[in-house]
Amino acid sequence: MRPVCVECRVEMLPSKNNRGWLTKLSLGRPYELWASDEYECPRCEKKILTGFGANPISEHFHSDFDDWVRTWRDRDGVIEEAE
Repeated sequence: MRPVCVECRVEMLPSKNNRGWLTKLSLGRPYELWASDEYECPRCEKKILTGFGANPISEHFHSDFDDWVRTWRDRDGVIEEAE
């Protein structure tokens, strides 16, 4: 996989591995926590998340979901889906 910035037409570079992505339900409640990799364009500095696994780390119905989210927020920060 080689992400390319459409605007700048250059290959994006990895900027952070294991970046959390928190999806939400329509009411804004956390739904799933995913691990991904963050890439950044070396020219315009736009970022993307890619490299998701086949399954989320945890889902809202798991008893330890809140603990997983808290751990990822404290460790590396979590990017949350817009409401």
